[in-house]
Amino acid sequence: MSAYLNRRCRARPAIVAAVREIALSDPVGKRFVPDVHNGTGVLTVAGSSGRLDTDRAQVLCSAGAIVETIQWFGGPGQHAQPWEIPVELFRQRVAAVAAECDRLVLVGTSFGAEAVLLTGSLDPLVDAVVAFAPTDVVWAGFRPDGTQTSHWTVGRSPVPYLPLVDWRPTSEPPAFRELYRLSREHATDAAAAEIAVERIPDVLLVAGPCASADLTGASVGT
Repeated sequence: MSAYLNRRCRARPAIVAAVREIALSDPVGKRFVPDVHNGTGVLTVAGSSGRLDTDRAQVLCSAGAIVETIQWFGGPGQHAQPWEIPVELFRQRVAAVAAECDRLVLVGTSFGAEAVLLTGSLDPLVDAVVAFAPTDVVWAGFRPDGTQTSHWTVGRSPVPYLPLVDWRPTSEPPAFRELYRLSREHATDAAAAEIAVERIPDVLLVAGPCASADLTGASVGT
């Protein structure tokens, strides 16, 4: 992936020796700054673990990119779980990183992949998105009372989403593929929840094998 991020910057150094770490507070996060910058900026977003994606951020920074990773739920002033998270949270950091870079790339995993694909489809500052375990639609999150709502909001309004059906896993650890398959089968308006990835200039999707070609629901638990 480092080669992908650097492909428009081949005349600049691809590997640097030192990385400087800066703490972020609103939201909680970290910025990694290389001693030699190749012109690329990256915002990397972890999945449902709620952790900072620091290991990936450090690797990408060592390739010459300015990289940020943020906590997008479970932090101060945030929901404890991923429901109705403002897309503006990601766009704020996109603007901050893009101000110092020639090219802005979003990287996300699982729920984070959903976040970066949606953000990339809405923000013209984003040049490319790399999504691990991606999805083509917005899925439901759960409020503390157990009712469903969208994972995301734009302008404080929930983004259209696909609800999840009532389902119980049959394996341990649980495999969630069947949940997403059934939820798509029972969806009454899947088109409204589709993410307009065609608006993103450059997209790289990374996914494991799937028996059903039309199943693209994000995985859970990363």
